[in-house]
Amino acid sequence: MNKEKKKNDLMKNNSILKSVLFLLVSLCSWTALGQNTTGVQNTSESNEKLLQQYIQSKGAGIITFDASNIKQFWTERSIISKDNSFDVLLTSDQNEFKSNPLKLQLANVNESQDCKIEIIASTSDFDFSVLNNKLKTISSSSSEEKFMHYSIKSSTFHLEDTKNISFFITFTSKTEIVSIKHIILSFFQNKDSSFLVHPGLLNIIENDDYTTDATSKKKDGLGHSLTASGKWFGIRSKKKIILDDNELTNSVTIKNIGENPTDIYFGYIPYTKNGQNIHNRNNPYKDTNTILTVVSSEANSNIIVVDSYPEWETGCFLALNAKEDMSDFPNFNFVDGKITEVRKIDDTHTEIIFDKPIKSKLKTGTKARIHSKHGSTYLYTDKKRLDPGEEVTFSSTIKKDEEYIQYGTKAFSRGTYYVIPIILSYSVNKEKDNKIIISDFTVSY
Repeated sequence: MNKEKKKNDLMKNNSILKSVLFLLVSLCSWTALGQNTTGVQNTSESNEKLLQQYIQSKGAGIITFDASNIKQFWTERSIISKDNSFDVLLTSDQNEFKSNPLKLQLANVNESQDCKIEIIASTSDFDFSVLNNKLKTISSSSSEEKFMHYSIKSSTFHLEDTKNISFFITFTSKTEIVSIKHIILSFFQNKDSSFLVHPGLLNIIENDDYTTDATSKKKDGLGHSLTASGKWFGIRSKKKIILDDNELTNSVTIKNIGENPTDIYFGYIPYTKNGQNIHNRNNPYKDTNTILTVVSSEANSNIIVVDSYPEWETGCFLALNAKEDMSDFPNFNFVDGKITEVRKIDDTHTEIIFDKPIKSKLKTGTKARIHSKHGSTYLYTDKKRLDPGEEVTFSSTIKKDEEYIQYGTKAFSRGTYYVIPIILSYSVNKEKDNKIIISDFTVSY
């Protein structure tokens, strides 16, 4: 009986011991699991901090894209934003996968700068290209040293190779997804850019920063002056000066060393940000903002009917989408052809007749305005006729005025983004060459 009791007690104690051991093992397992989960969290947080420190090391003035903001710029369905990264979905393209072109439009930078794009990704097998607005490749990526376990690909390109500071990025990979942590854009000056920004001094002749269509040209031994000849020709700066609130002061000395009188014009060629030349045609005729309304028109007809009779003369142009407050200045939306005649039909119908058919029908109700005849495409700050042996020094100061809504010499008008300095020389006798010597051709900006 005692033996049986001892046996039962022993079995009971063993069962209790096993239960205790099970609880101890379970407790240790749960503790280890908790410690491992905390470790993963700590590692993830540490990696994020290191990434942020890496990004901050790039300095001020950078632009960054990540999961928190990428959908503000790339709204395509192929972009999937997650907690700490975003995916770019690619489609099959021959022997690889490729994304659609993804557009970026920048602000507060200019064409005198270079842009470096760095992409930090979890995906290792990928590349990217930068395309201009015509979808032509202007830069391709290369690999940089890895950061932690992330791959980094980068590419640098000139912003002047883009239009309106916008461009596209395309991704390629052997897989269907590129998983990205950060995209970093940084900017620095391009010393070889054709664009210049305030402040500086442009010495056009001495630095060979010019082009010319003169029949013959030759610099002196020291490179300080240029002799040029021809019936008519121009000397244009290779550099484009971006305007801000800064004044531009130009100066040049020109001497007629030929046998015939010549007309000299000195000034600038003004352009919009899109590279459109602002000129006399952008001015309303007689500086009068008279708004007309299109009543009717037909495709391939040279007649447009408007609601009232305007002031005009042969050779004027008709600008479309005109605004009462002139907010459309400078307006480049012209009807094809020049005005040859205007006929009043009645008080609410007037025919405007052009020298060529208009390809597309205009929408009824379109607002229009008569604009000046085609005149000067260059803005001259000085001009003078030089007789043989005569010399002149031109010097003038001009700046941009956003309130100036006219093409004229008072200021660079609203819409002017950059200018190119220019000299024009025309023989008075168009059958004979003129010959001039140009020196000290400078512009401070």
